[in-house]
Amino acid sequence: MTRFLRATAITLLAALTLAPVASASIFHHHEKVVIYYQSPSSTTWYAVSTVKEGAPVYTYTAPATNAPVYVYQEAPPPPAMGQVKIIAPAQPATVWIDGEFAGTTDNIMKVALEAGSHDMQLKDTAGNLLFSGSVNVVAGQTTQIQPQ
Repeated sequence: MTRFLRATAITLLAALTLAPVASASIFHHHEKVVIYYQSPSSTTWYAVSTVKEGAPVYTYTAPATNAPVYVYQEAPPPPAMGQVKIIAPAQPATVWIDGEFAGTTDNIMKVALEAGSHDMQLKDTAGNLLFSGSVNVVAGQTTQIQPQ
């Protein structure tokens, strides 16, 4: 009987020890990317969010999803972030970063993102892809993209 209880206790202890490790790898969630942007006509920085937190500077609807997008005035992004300067095509295009709507090229000159690789897409008003690729953002540096 003692051997049975010892084996049960060891099994239970192993299950309790390994369960958090297993759940961490199975249920890993990516943190939401914070998108800061600066418009061509201003030196002010803004942050884009799909969650309303306080009084936004303005609100609009994201194309294709019709989800509300809230824009807040922000302090300049931290130095640990890098920037992506977008040289836009002639017509306005929508900017998507890591699957999140960031704004339109007529309102965005550059974005600040956490260092690392980010998926970026630019689409014209009809939804046609103008640019799609992975952009490596380096802290404290500016990377430029210019779709043809």
